[in-house]
Amino acid sequence: MLLKKISILLLLITTVVGYADDDLISLIGKAEKVIESTFKTEELTEEYYKSKIKKIIDSDDEEEKKISEIKKIIDKVKKKAQKKQFQNADSKDKEFAEGDSSDRKSETLKELRAEQLRESLMIVQGKKGSGSGFITQLGGKKVAITNIHVVLGNTDIKFLDCHDNRLRIDKVYFAHDRDITVLCLDESDTHPVIPIQQDVSTCRSGSKVLVAGNSQGAGVVTRIPGTLKGIGPKVLEVNAKFVQGNSGSPIIIDGKVVGVATFAVKAQENWVNKGTGFEKVRRFGTRIDTLNIKKLQRFKPKIYNSDLKLYNDLKRANETCIKIFNDFQNNKYHLSRTSFMGDVSMQRLVKRWNDAIDNPRFGSSYMNTLTDMIKYVETPARRCTTRRISYNFIHEQITQQLKLNEELLKVFKGFRKHLQDYRDQAWRKARGL
Repeated sequence: MLLKKISILLLLITTVVGYADDDLISLIGKAEKVIESTFKTEELTEEYYKSKIKKIIDSDDEEEKKISEIKKIIDKVKKKAQKKQFQNADSKDKEFAEGDSSDRKSETLKELRAEQLRESLMIVQGKKGSGSGFITQLGGKKVAITNIHVVLGNTDIKFLDCHDNRLRIDKVYFAHDRDITVLCLDESDTHPVIPIQQDVSTCRSGSKVLVAGNSQGAGVVTRIPGTLKGIGPKVLEVNAKFVQGNSGSPIIIDGKVVGVATFAVKAQENWVNKGTGFEKVRRFGTRIDTLNIKKLQRFKPKIYNSDLKLYNDLKRANETCIKIFNDFQNNKYHLSRTSFMGDVSMQRLVKRWNDAIDNPRFGSSYMNTLTDMIKYVETPARRCTTRRISYNFIHEQITQQLKLNEELLKVFKGFRKHLQDYRDQAWRKARGL
């Protein structure tokens, strides 16, 4: 065993020396060979060191400095190779001798080194919210992935790496059937990638997972451990306690992405759920392996903004309707102007309404104002049903808002009878009846 260690050491010594007079080109070739031979079975680590070499080559530094930096990397890699060689010499079969397959799976969280993982993560920042993302390969291209809801309606969005550098985005695509945004990166990008698990259905429930990302939008990369609870056609469930800001974070098993952290659901409190695993918050990720990249919809600003305006107008109308109901209930059919700050049209209607409802002799003016408020709420819905919505994910959101709008209008129109009764009471009171 001692002779074997000595032979390994001599071999390493002979490979360490001898590059003092090499030029940059030959040194690059030597560095690549050392990296490939050292990390044959460690794809992420190999990609990481190669990307560092590429960054040095692409920099504006003098050739001497480039040579010096590359030599440092070679020395670092060779030290790692030396350590690995001695470990193998101590016990050739020790790697898998200790523990069964479940024990090896328990090492999932250690497979991705913190530095490598950070380099592959993306932080999304915008005026209306923050999120996470990661860099990977999809369809043979280097891309960054996050959720659609992270970017939907958000403004002044920045896609940053862990060093606060902006990623160079070439094209943007949206999934047609799930909450996934795909950002094609510029060809010059040198960030390492996190590979995607090609068939998530092969993963076993109970497997260790890691969710890494921009928790609470704080701009700090966090690592949240957990386990895989279950797998569906488009989503999977984990118990890793990710929070707001983690939308778009990679869910990792055995060094590969199995899903994208997307949403959480708070279970209803009832006797059926009590004492079960469904009693509290459930967290879900979106699968990428079943994503049909041929059906991705390319982002076109003009069409996107048109669809988004229809959605925002409808959502705002529904929110306004709910505010009206709350004021009717809490203020005896009076409307508070502060509830509708910034909405000039609604401010005018509020004044007309309050003037009419406070006048004991009000006639049909209050009913005309009520009709105008109903029109204010239902007009955006009519626009949505008569115009073509291009993006599937916006169409789904609009469909939900249309259902809500329909129910709200039923309630709104039902107020007519109540208001008529209120008017009759005010009329009789004014006449002392």
